[in-house]
Amino acid sequence: MRIGLIAFSAFSLITCGAAFAAGLAANQPTTSCVTVNFTGEVVETPCLVSVGNANSVDLGQIKKVAGKKGRITPVPFYLTGCKGDVNAVCVTWDGATTGTLEGGKLTTNIKNVSMSFYKDSHATSGSEVKAREVIDLHIDATTKGTDGVNRNCLSIPLYARLETDDTKEPESVGTVSSSVIFKVQFK
Repeated sequence: MRIGLIAFSAFSLITCGAAFAAGLAANQPTTSCVTVNFTGEVVETPCLVSVGNANSVDLGQIKKVAGKKGRITPVPFYLTGCKGDVNAVCVTWDGATTGTLEGGKLTTNIKNVSMSFYKDSHATSGSEVKAREVIDLHIDATTKGTDGVNRNCLSIPLYARLETDDTKEPESVGTVSSSVIFKVQFK
């Protein structure tokens, strides 16, 4: 973009300079030229992104029994402080910061308990979201958060749930946790 702008500006100056010189030599009225400056802005991201409550999503409780599936929970993405038009975002979960990826499931701090991601609220077979799979989120509405700040609510084709191993019960009881990195691209 910058090279095209420089070339355009240089061409304009040469053309205007030649027209001005020709007008003087022929003793005719001169041609008027104008320099146009183009501006824009580079921003880190057009919006601030938050997920759930303080970037935490509560997946509820699951019993210490083999083969249990927890409740399906939407992963709510919110945008605030948007500058310019943002019609949709796409997110990609890129891996875990505390767990590991095993068979498309994310391990947690409790052995034999994992977290799975789905594209629908029924967690049907084939709706599992794999790591690095792009998920498009579209702006549904704008609401005022509990902090009084307007937020864009995104439609959520992303759901998560806790699951225990099919053959082994969890090694312990307690708070389950795992952190995931999401990459967010604005459209």
